[in-house]
Amino acid sequence: MAIDTSLQTEVADIPRQHPVLPLKNTVVFPGAMAPLAIGEERSIRLINDVVDSSTRMIALVTSKDGDTTEPGPDLLYDVGTAAVIQRMMKAPDGTLRILAQGVERIRIDHYTTTTPYLVATVEAMPQEPASSREIEALSRNIQSIFSRIIDLVPYLPDELELAVSNVQDPTLLTYIVAASMRFTTEEKQELLSERDLEARLRRITILLNREAEVLELGAKIQNEVQSDMEKEQREYYLRQQLRAIQQELGETDETQAEVNELRARIAEIDPPEIVRKAADRELDRLCQFLLHRRAQRIENCLPLDTLRRHGRRDRACREQSGHRQRNISLPTADPGRHCVLRRFVRRRRRRWGDLRQVPVCAQ
Repeated sequence: MAIDTSLQTEVADIPRQHPVLPLKNTVVFPGAMAPLAIGEERSIRLINDVVDSSTRMIALVTSKDGDTTEPGPDLLYDVGTAAVIQRMMKAPDGTLRILAQGVERIRIDHYTTTTPYLVATVEAMPQEPASSREIEALSRNIQSIFSRIIDLVPYLPDELELAVSNVQDPTLLTYIVAASMRFTTEEKQELLSERDLEARLRRITILLNREAEVLELGAKIQNEVQSDMEKEQREYYLRQQLRAIQQELGETDETQAEVNELRARIAEIDPPEIVRKAADRELDRLCQFLLHRRAQRIENCLPLDTLRRHGRRDRACREQSGHRQRNISLPTADPGRHCVLRRFVRRRRRRWGDLRQVPVCAQ
């Protein structure tokens, strides 16, 4: 719902007699551009008659019960908004779509007729001019809170923040903020009915603070949930990589099978968080030990000719890519063999990236 900040309307321009269009769960403020869908038979007839009139002006009054199809005068609030129908479009199903622009607050004096639609005698409720330090402070506070809210919600455009920050009229500021926020129908009607400007500014400040707290708490919860999801996805990805490495190394011994069985049992019993973390930590250590043992087995079982052949390939690749050598702690016995082994291990590390975090030599 947009607000036209340039709207200027004199109280004398508002007729005393107005056709009344009941609204469901919607409150239209002065200056607001409100798209409305018209589907009831009596409301369609009302709109057709108003569009053919010279003023094209109606009274938009909110219903106290949003479930009532055709609310009567006793189910409508006393304060509404005089509006001008700017556009009307007929839908193929026979319903109407209108664009109404709020002009001024009005109060219903009495209803003159109820058929074929509601018509009432109304009284304009212009805002009394007011200026004080309290009003100025409240206006600046509302602009600050509203700017913070815009950063937290996706449905409010950034241009609205600029428009609110440039508003000098406190009355127009209350209309813009109230029309833009998703307050309840009762809260919006309360703001529309409030005559005292300072009281309305204080009420909007309370509502905005509530919305800001809820939105900030929701953003915090979303960040925590996102962090937990990323952590779980990362752990799942790493475990899948670990499983692929174990399959590549041919780890199908009884010890690894026992580790997998222990993990399954831990998942079934769903232990407390501190117990689960401790169990996962110990199982991870066991898995590291298994990979350590597999790497040691590679070192002890591969022939020296194979290590030298892979070492020559590794040296050629290193000369082309410019990679620097890494220091690997190896036993001092048989330095020629371990020099070749060091190059072989580097090559294997490039193929199995996760093995960089696993010891490759026996201590």
